[in-house]
Amino acid sequence: MQPSARSSIAALIAITLVATTLAAPQAPLQLGVTFAAGSIVNGNNTVSIELANGSIITLLRASNNSVGLVQPLLIGTARHPRLHAGERLLVFLNGFNVANTSFAPGGTHKITAPVRIPLCGDGPCASQESCILCRTDCICNGVNIVAIPRNEQFVKKPLNDTLTVLFNNTGLPFFDIVTEGVPVARIFRDPLNATLDLGIAQAQRGTRNGKNFIIVNAEIAKTVILSKSANRTQVCTKDQSINNITEISSACNGANERIITCNGNMNAGINCTDFGDFYTISGLAHSAVIEFETTQAPVSEKGRRGRRRTNVSDEEDFQGRALFRRPLNISGLAGFKVQEGCTSSWSCTTFAPSPCPASGFQTRICTDNNNCGTISGKPSERRACKPSRIEPTAEPPIPAQPTPVSQPEAPIPPLIEPTIPVEEIPPMFQEPTPPLEQPAALETTQNLIVLLSLGALGLLLVIVVSLFIRSKHVQAHQRFVDDAMSFIKHNRDIGYQDPQIRQMLKDAEWPENYIKDAFK
Repeated sequence: MQPSARSSIAALIAITLVATTLAAPQAPLQLGVTFAAGSIVNGNNTVSIELANGSIITLLRASNNSVGLVQPLLIGTARHPRLHAGERLLVFLNGFNVANTSFAPGGTHKITAPVRIPLCGDGPCASQESCILCRTDCICNGVNIVAIPRNEQFVKKPLNDTLTVLFNNTGLPFFDIVTEGVPVARIFRDPLNATLDLGIAQAQRGTRNGKNFIIVNAEIAKTVILSKSANRTQVCTKDQSINNITEISSACNGANERIITCNGNMNAGINCTDFGDFYTISGLAHSAVIEFETTQAPVSEKGRRGRRRTNVSDEEDFQGRALFRRPLNISGLAGFKVQEGCTSSWSCTTFAPSPCPASGFQTRICTDNNNCGTISGKPSERRACKPSRIEPTAEPPIPAQPTPVSQPEAPIPPLIEPTIPVEEIPPMFQEPTPPLEQPAALETTQNLIVLLSLGALGLLLVIVVSLFIRSKHVQAHQRFVDDAMSFIKHNRDIGYQDPQIRQMLKDAEWPENYIKDAFK
C-alpha cells in the first residue's frame, strides 16, 4: 500500500473517531439520596434537591427509609440549560439542608444524609420541627409561628413586636393573634392553601369611659375577642383601619359603623356572640369594636330592618386620649386553653327559635362538659332552616265613591191663561199639547262616561295593589337572599367550600332560586 493511501486511511479513521466522539450523547445525571440507618423517614416527609439559588430541580416523597434515584436530568436540556460542572446542589429534608454535592456531567451521585433533625411522624414536637407541614404530630399545636422553620412560607413580612401568632391544628387549622399574652383575634386559615399576610397587623385593647374596646388592623377575615362589661348587650363596629378608638362616633352612625346586638344572629354579615364575660365578633376585615349602650327603647323585629339606632350620650365621652389597660378574662373561651389528653364531650341546647324565623337561621349553644378548651368535634351552633312563607298583606282598597249624576227635571209646561173660553173655540182649530221629549241621548252619554271612569279607577287600583304585593315579595326574597349570603360568607371564612355550603342550604329546604341568587 502506498504511503499516500495509508495516510488517507489514517486520516479517515481519525475523522470517523472524532465524529463518533462528538456524536456520542452525554450521560445523564442521576441523583440518589439515602438516609442514615435508624432514621425515621417515611411518606410524611418531603425531600427536595435544589440549586444554590433556591430553584427546585426535583421534589420527592420519602419511602422505606430512603429515596431512590431521581429521574435522569439530561445536561443542556431546556429545563436546566445553565446547569454546569461544579455547581452546588443542596438536599433538603422537610425544609432543612441535610446534604450538599457538586454537579458533574454524567455518572451517578449517591448522597448519604445523616438525619439530626426532628421528623414528621415521630410524635414529639421539637423546636425546629415544621408543625404546619407535619399534621401527624398534634402535640405541635400552640407553637409560636415564628419558631417554625422557614415561617415566611406561611406568614408574610415581619410581625409587629407586640404580637405573637400561634398555630393550632386542632380540627380546622387556625392562627391566634396574641398581644400582652392575651388572645385578641383568631384567623381560620389553612396555611398550606394561602399564606397569612400580617405585615400591617396591629392590635390595641383597653377601656374608654368604662367601655371595653379592641382594634385589630389586619385586612383579613377573623374573629376578634372583646372583654364584656356587665349589663351590656351591644357593640359598635367600624370596619375600617383606624389608629385610635376616638375615630368611632359616639352615636355609632359614622362611615362603616354599625350597631350589633350580641345575640349570636347574623346582622349584615357580622356576628356577635355573648359568652358572659367576653364577646366574639366575626365578619369584619378591619376590626374596631367598642361596647355600646343606648337609651332608646328597643325596636321591634318588624321595624328593625333598615333602621339605625342612635345614642344620646354626650360627644365629649370620646374626646379624651388616655387608654386604660385591663386584663381580658378568657377562661371560658373554647380553643384557647387546650388541655392535653382531654376528650371533649359536647352537649347542645335545642335549635331556636321554633318555628323557623324569617331570617332562615336557627342557633343553639354547645358546651364541652369536660372543659378541654378545644373546638375539635364541636357541633355546629347555627343551621339554615326553611322559614314559613310570608304572605304580604295588602291593605284593603278604599271603595270608590260613584260620581253623583243629576237627573234632568221634567220641564214644566207653560201656564197659558185663556183669553177665549174653551167652549167657544171650534174643535178644528184647537192646538194639540206637544208631547214631552226625554233627553235619552244625553243620559246614555253621561252613563257611559261614569262607567269608563269607574273602570279606569278600578284598573288603576288593581295596578297599585299588584305593585304593592310584588314589592313585598321582592323585599322578602331579597331579605332571604341577604341572609343566605351572610351564611355563605361566614362558612367560607371558617373553611367550608361552596358545594358544602350549597348542600347545607338544600338540606334546610331553601328554595333553589334563593340559593342561586345568593351565590351570584
